[in-house]
Amino acid sequence: MKPTKKHMLFAAAAVLAAMALVIDRAVIGYDLTEPSEVSAGQATDASSASRQATHGVPGPTKNPVTEHLKGFSNQAWSGSEDEVRDAFRAPAGWFDQGRPADVEEPEVFLPDPGAEFVHKHRLEAVMMTGSGGYAILDGEKVIRTGQKIDGFTLVSLIKHEAVFRSGDSQVVLAIESGDLSGR
Repeated sequence: MKPTKKHMLFAAAAVLAAMALVIDRAVIGYDLTEPSEVSAGQATDASSASRQATHGVPGPTKNPVTEHLKGFSNQAWSGSEDEVRDAFRAPAGWFDQGRPADVEEPEVFLPDPGAEFVHKHRLEAVMMTGSGGYAILDGEKVIRTGQKIDGFTLVSLIKHEAVFRSGDSQVVLAIESGDLSGR
């Protein structure tokens, strides 16, 4: 019987699994201790000591990664066993390093939404109707009285102006004087 592609793939997977097992056991090392109710560190130390005493066989060498993780685990627990330290909190004094104590915090500048609205939009035309009217903004947006744009509501229209309101802010957009020619 000639081996098929499927057989060859299974054989390759088996060879890779065997190689991984050999590397795991020979290079990385292993521990033959039985799991118990004791913590991992106590179980390893106790089984190593009993193995050395009864069989004269030295225990497995200490894995530096395991020891590092054990130290990390011990640091994570605070005085109480129920309380875990916040892993995402920055260490105390971390943000204060290199900064003189008498430096005041800079004021945070919050932009005026009305100023942003005026800067962002341009009134192109006003169309007055009996029920209010329409404002054409930025050459493409038609806003009816009562509609919102960027959080501002069109509240009223005057001959060449549109009045927008958002909370306590009121903004008046006017048609620029160059746009009035021919109207």
